[in-house]
Formats: sequence, C-alpha cells, structure tokens
Amino acid sequence: MDTTITIANSLILDLNGATRTFGNTSTTGVWNIDAKITGNAGVILGGGTGTVNLNNTANDFTGNVTFNRRGGNFTSIADAGVASALGAGSSITVNDGVSFGSLNYTGGAASSNRSWTWNNGGSSYAFNQNGSGTLTLTGNWNFTSGTAITFGINASTADLVLEGVINGNDNFTFGGAAVKSLKG
Repeated sequence: MDTTITIANSLILDLNGATRTFGNTSTTGVWNIDAKITGNAGVILGGGTGTVNLNNTANDFTGNVTFNRRGGNFTSIADAGVASALGAGSSITVNDGVSFGSLNYTGGAASSNRSWTWNNGGSSYAFNQNGSGTLTLTGNWNFTSGTAITFGINASTADLVLEGVINGNDNFTFGGAAVKSLKG
C-alpha cells in the first residue's frame, strides 16, 4: 500500500550535526517535506520506492543531499552556501537508478554551482526540468561507468543549461521541445 507522509511547513527539522534519512526500505509512496531543514549535516532521501518532495526553499542545512533509490522533486536550487530546497551543501549524489525513477526540478529560473554524482553503473536515470525559465547548472557532473542519463525539458517555458565538466560518461539523451545547451 502506498503511503503519503507530509512533514508540515510549520516545523523546523534540526539535523543537530548528524546526517538524517527520510524514507526507508519498507516505505512506498510519497514523502512531502515542507518543513525547514537546518543544521550542519546532510540528508539521505530514501531507501524505499516512491518520491520525496523537497518543498521548502529556506532549507539551509550545510551537508550534502543523497537520493537513494527514490525519485524526487525539488522546488529550488542555488549555489553552495545558499539556502534552497536542496539545502546549502556543495554536492548532490544520486544512487541506484534501477529503482530510482526521475529527479525533477519544479521551480523558476535558477542557477547552481553544486557538483552532481550519479552512481551505480549500468543504471538509467532521468533528470527533468519541469519548472519555468532557465535552469543553469555549472557544477561538475560525475558518472560511474555505464550510467546513462536522460535530460528532459517538460515545460514550454523551460530551458536547461549544463556548463560543468562531465566526467565518466557520454551516454546522454535530451528530450522535450525547449532549447538545450551543453557546455563544459
């Protein structure tokens, strides 16, 4: 049975110096994290199947974000050190594409210098720009061997620009109707 869990935006989740996991191996369904996440640690999203939605644009936790076997939606992204739905850390890691689903940006125009690492060779991932305006990602993109990624642009008012160095993979597919840019 799928479950929807919502952590209300009236709450503040203080990581208190320890990396915290939202979602676990026995949970399916949707996690809506509307609360502000703060503290000097990172967040691990998932273990189970389903989707995690990071909706609070004031998240200022300073550790990194790891998506484990869960798809996700995030409403904002900014440079390292600046609050966003993905916190203020310097990198984002995505693990286990076999069960992953897709990672979807749903906000407005934004740019970020954070690095991305996509693990588990032989897996396929999807990264979708479902927001509006141009999403510019200038951080490095690191892939383990055999990892494939599809970049989708699913809104007529969206664009995606990748300007960082791409390491370890050249298996990219672009989809959607908007203009795409790949630099670096």
